[in-house]
Amino acid sequence: MEEYVERLCCDPASVNLSEANRLQRDLPQLIRLFYVLSREMLGALDITILQSYILMGLQVNGPMTMTEISDYTKLAASTVTRVADKLVKANLTERMCDERDRRVVCLKLSESGEARSTQIRTLQNVFFQGLLSGLSALERESIVSGLALLTGRLAQFADQRHDAIDVGEDLLVMADTALA
Repeated sequence: MEEYVERLCCDPASVNLSEANRLQRDLPQLIRLFYVLSREMLGALDITILQSYILMGLQVNGPMTMTEISDYTKLAASTVTRVADKLVKANLTERMCDERDRRVVCLKLSESGEARSTQIRTLQNVFFQGLLSGLSALERESIVSGLALLTGRLAQFADQRHDAIDVGEDLLVMADTALA
């Protein structure tokens, strides 16, 4: 345990324990609720969460290699390849060779994949608008800026600790496989 605390490179005494306990209690619940709601929303489109990560990445970035997708999604290359195979089989993506190097294979959205990605984005927009509706402008700003700050901190920790990402990925893959 001391080794892990040392790897965190922090001074636990500099943080209020009750705030840390609230975050420790609330963040897992937030993740579980978001996962369940996302799974339900994407299930309506016959898409898993991991598939949506790849589809949305391709919609934002255009064609990508498996390595680029792995870097973008923070998923292992083997997971990306497995999920990409299912997306190709579902005619949502297509494999293509890089024009500069025929050995490099890229994945791109098919026409139906582009349409499905747009549906995902639309559902996400409606979901988040509904989530924020009924809140004051100050409450909305607090939520959005607080999550951005927390996400940035978590990204800093993840960049320093790839093993934490692997554990999280294992849980996502198990859940995603159970849904497929």
